[in-house]
Amino acid sequence: MTNDNHPYQVYALDAFGNRVRVGLTYAETLEFERLDALEPLDDQGNPLPWHAQSDDVRCAEDRWFELYRKHEAARFQLVEATKPHLARSRSFSWRR
Repeated sequence: MTNDNHPYQVYALDAFGNRVRVGLTYAETLEFERLDALEPLDDQGNPLPWHAQSDDVRCAEDRWFELYRKHEAARFQLVEATKPHLARSRSFSWRR
C-alpha cells in the first residue's frame, strides 16, 4: 500500500489503485463500509440493546469490530512510524 505519510490518514491506495482503509484489503474495506452503514435499530429508530439483537446482527457487529481493530492497529503503526519525522518537523521545533 502507498500513503502520503500523513499519520492520521484513514485511506490509502492499494497496489491496484483501489482506495482502501489503511490496514484492510479492498474486500475488507467494502465489507467494513457495508457493515458500518448497518445500525441495529428498532421500529422507532432507537438503537437495539445487545440482548435484543439477533445472532446475525451480533455476528455482523463482531465482524465490524474485528475489521475496525485491524484498521486502527495499522493506523497506530503508521503514527508510530512517522513520529521521528514529526519530531524533525519545523512545526514541532518550537518544543525543543
